[in-house]
Amino acid sequence: MPYLTDETIISMVARYHIQSGNPTIDRTLNTLFDTKQITLNHWIPRHLDRLAEFMPGQTDLLLEGFLQNNTLFPLLNLFLGQKGESAYLMQQSLPKRAFAGAGAVRVCLACVNDDELTHGTPYVHLSHQIPGVYTCTKHQVWLIDRCPNCRQPLSRDGSLPLGLWRECICGYSLSTFDPKIVRSRQKIELSYASFCADLLGSSASPIPADVLREMYRSRAVEMTGGRKSLLDRLVFQGMIHEFYGSVFLAKLNKDFSLGDFDKSYHWQSLSTVKEVPLIRHLALAHFLFQSIRDFKEVRAAAEVRCAEQRGKEGELQQPLDKSTKLFEEMLAVARGIPKCTLEKLWEQHYGLTKRFIKRFPDRLNELLRAASRKPPAVAKPAQMRPLLAQEDQEWADQFRKAASTLYQHADERPERVSRNRIMIEAGWKRPYPTAELSPKTWKALEESLESDWHYHARRYVWAVLVFRPEQGVSRITKASGLDNLRIKELRLFFSEVTHWPLLKPGVIVEFLENFGITRQWIGPCPDKQFPQLGRRYQRKLRESGQAAK
Repeated sequence: MPYLTDETIISMVARYHIQSGNPTIDRTLNTLFDTKQITLNHWIPRHLDRLAEFMPGQTDLLLEGFLQNNTLFPLLNLFLGQKGESAYLMQQSLPKRAFAGAGAVRVCLACVNDDELTHGTPYVHLSHQIPGVYTCTKHQVWLIDRCPNCRQPLSRDGSLPLGLWRECICGYSLSTFDPKIVRSRQKIELSYASFCADLLGSSASPIPADVLREMYRSRAVEMTGGRKSLLDRLVFQGMIHEFYGSVFLAKLNKDFSLGDFDKSYHWQSLSTVKEVPLIRHLALAHFLFQSIRDFKEVRAAAEVRCAEQRGKEGELQQPLDKSTKLFEEMLAVARGIPKCTLEKLWEQHYGLTKRFIKRFPDRLNELLRAASRKPPAVAKPAQMRPLLAQEDQEWADQFRKAASTLYQHADERPERVSRNRIMIEAGWKRPYPTAELSPKTWKALEESLESDWHYHARRYVWAVLVFRPEQGVSRITKASGLDNLRIKELRLFFSEVTHWPLLKPGVIVEFLENFGITRQWIGPCPDKQFPQLGRRYQRKLRESGQAAK
């Protein structure tokens, strides 16, 4: 199987399938990956170690080459990754969503002909599969993801794009069509594609979180003319919309769930900058820097500033030297002796006093004066005063009312009714209530919470009422935000429902109560174990030699 850089894994497998003459795609997948259950159009496909073992050569080097040259790992690792020993280990430290990202297979008709002349075969270019790239910067034409004649997708749900090497079912081949040239008013898409391709080929190391945040923050403040290093958010949002245009932003949102990324400022927080989806990193970086040269220059300057800041913080956090520790220890001992004198120190702490006088023979008077003064008072953390009986009852009623309001919402996908949400809704601005200081308020808060399965059931019922059962399982699953395993259990639990009510405030809770589902519902399968979701998910690390086992 010939090896080409800038070729996607799905293209490599498709070429091998054509050249091998295998009668079915399942046989090809079983030969290369020892499984047919694999989706190859993901940004980082699974089981690449098995593909590396199939090909001649050293497995570790081939696996490293696949990740660096035939997947979007360099882009994902640049923004989301951490420094590691090898590409394989760094790949496993990436967030789980980095492996699930996928899109339609896109090709350039001009590149198809050029590749045929240059390499003897066309292939799917990796740089054309970057999220948000719809143009070929080399030929300045639009990419296609389906047959120009019959509109059949080149790849559906991760299937092999065999239309590059065979005629389509309509009888036409891609080489018979002329590409569509990008117009002058659409040059922004060419600029975006060029910037992303340069990032992909830059072989840059992962950007630390503090450096990435500093790069974004400093350039955004500079562009908006913010004062005192503060970002003018309204100006920033307007500049983004003017730069990209509503058409391109809508296309990114439809294909890659871009969302209102100009209003989501997670990139300004050190704890969340690595949680921003790849498409938002790319769109934001292109808007702020627009060229790979500017990107590298700003990164170098940000690394210097962050290194200086780390040095200052390190100095503040450096442990006290031995001399300072000895003086502080001696002072604490002297303050513990009423009317401390040297004689009392020698009697009660002979060894420590000997070491102190040997090290500080001229600071004895300073020690005794400091010991005679009262130590500075340490401020105690503020504590909530006990609530009066009437106040306690009023806040308990307010918490129950706030929780009821949250459960009644039906305009958008339900959010978990948590302690913080209830307290915010009720207007509570004190520390957390406790059973000792506010027993009724604390009890009302605890009784207003919901179990995991009650929360999942509310989401599932909401999605069904919005899209109705006839819209299909996949749309309901996506709208609910739940995983397939939990959706399967909930569908089975509600399988006997023949009439679903219309969505209105309060109908979801009423519907659940009719099934005996309370806020503390333990679920349809309480003994069944499910994988942890979200940030609690822990991806297992393993060496590349053990990956095929």
